[in-house]
Order: sequence, then structure tokens, then C-alpha cells
Amino acid sequence: IKLFQEAEAASTEIVSGVWRHRSRYMLADALTWVGDFEKAHTLFLEAAELSRKAEPHAVTQALAMAALNLVRNGKPQQAIALLEGPDGVSHALACGVPASVIMSLAVLAEARLALGQEDEALAAVEEAEHRANQGDDGTGYYSALFAYGAILSVRLRVKNYGEKDAKGRRAIDTHLQRLAKMARIAPLGRALNHLYRGLYDQQHNKLRSARAHFERAVD
Repeated sequence: IKLFQEAEAASTEIVSGVWRHRSRYMLADALTWVGDFEKAHTLFLEAAELSRKAEPHAVTQALAMAALNLVRNGKPQQAIALLEGPDGVSHALACGVPASVIMSLAVLAEARLALGQEDEALAAVEEAEHRANQGDDGTGYYSALFAYGAILSVRLRVKNYGEKDAKGRRAIDTHLQRLAKMARIAPLGRALNHLYRGLYDQQHNKLRSARAHFERAVD
């Protein structure tokens, strides 16, 4: 985090909006990992504003991450308001960048689930999956770790959704493969990969395997 803070501080002397918003985004990303949701939310909002002229498609991605931090901080209604606003899901669809679309829909799904709106959560998940299966699944972006983590969270928590449904099981398997792929190049993604594999095995009563994955996630 210290290195990201130094980079963010240095970026204030750079005229280019691209590096100013990217450095702020990466600092906010690191703070999300360590659970400083309030500060991360604020920085993601600032990154979104800085990216409006430099990289318009990044506005939605930054706002989606801001919304994710709201969800994690117990404020799902505020997250939904952000994602359903003019710079949320509709803006992502207009820009057409798959990673931004998938991310915003995934966080919307998690926010809906936090409010007990299971049907709406599943609808957002299925739309995100449809977009991901069109060719570009967004895994080239680091933030996709959070997106697929959110999707798996919904898939695994809603009434064991997918447990007895072939389509649902295939979707879960695909998302686990995506997490494994990203974990190979993003070390922090290894914890998420093992966490969701452990939850998946737990649902299938593979308790020894689940425990092993949970232990590796903690490590």
C-alpha cells in the first residue's frame, strides 16, 4: 500500500489524467483488499471523476468498485443507486467494454442479494454471464477477480443455486476456471480462488477438500 500511496502522491504532479486516475484506482484497489472500504470508496469515486476525459470507459469500472466497497461496508442500497445511475450499468453498456459491463452487473447482483432480492440478483448474474460468454470475459483486467468473486458469491449462496441445475453447475465451473486463470498472474487472486473452490466443495460435501482450500486461502 505504501508504494501505491507514493505513486498516487507523485501523480498529482502529472498533467495527464490517465495516470492520475490510474494511480488513484490502484491505491483504492489495494485498500479494498485490506478492508478499508470507506477510504477505498472515496478514492474510487475520485478516480471515476478523473477518468471522465482521459478514459471514459473507466468511469463505470471505478464506480462499480466504489459500489462494491459500499456493499462490503453494509450499504447495498447506496451501491444500487450508484450502479443504476447515469454512470453505472447503462454507461458501461454504452461504452461497450466487456470488463466494465461484467463488473457493474456482478456488483449489482451482490448488492441485490444483500437486500434479499434473489430473483433480481440472479437476473444480473445471468446477464453478466451472457456478456462474458460472447468472447471477451474481461479476465485481462485485474478487477475481474472481484467481478467473478461476486458472481460466484451469488451463485453459491442463493438457495444452492446451480446445485441441481446442469446449466448452473457449468457456469460455476467456468467461473472457477476463470479465477484459477487470473490467480496464476495475480497472486492476491489465489486467496479468492481457494475461497470459492472451498465453498463449492463444501456444498458438495467434499469437506476434506473444502478445508484444504480454506486453509490455503488463509495462507
